[in-house]
Amino acid sequence: MIDYETNNLGQEKTIWSEWWKVLKPEDEIRMWDYYGGRQWITKYVPRFGKVLEAGCGLGRYVFYLSSFDIDIEGLDFSKHTIDFVSEWQKSKGFNCRFIDGDVCDLPYENNSLSGYISLGVIEHFQEGPQKALNEANKIYTKVIMLIILRNFIFFKYFS
Repeated sequence: MIDYETNNLGQEKTIWSEWWKVLKPEDEIRMWDYYGGRQWITKYVPRFGKVLEAGCGLGRYVFYLSSFDIDIEGLDFSKHTIDFVSEWQKSKGFNCRFIDGDVCDLPYENNSLSGYISLGVIEHFQEGPQKALNEANKIYTKVIMLIILRNFIFFKYFS
């Protein structure tokens, strides 16, 4: 049984693994337009280099952007979810990659990504978002699209 009364609910891997078990990638794909961010992502995502969806869960935008041949990877700290979605995507013919990792300790070289997308992740950090934002800042190149949604849209485009 999961204790949903914990103070660090959003940082608990077990809770997220259980949450993603009740949904399917198809459910997430149907939600592409629900939050209203797709228009911004589609318009500004780099068409060159690698893009990361950090805290991807079931990979809603990984699947969407890979359908446009954008080189995108999804990263999530729930290994169960990553294993599940990796198998699912192979069976559906998507060309994308999912990796187990932490948005506060990204497994990428400095200046190695062209785009970073994180949707509904950083608001769960009890200590605040700074560590995750600093990590995102290290790994992207000079041209980036950074979108972080947290009950509002924060959008930055650097060139």
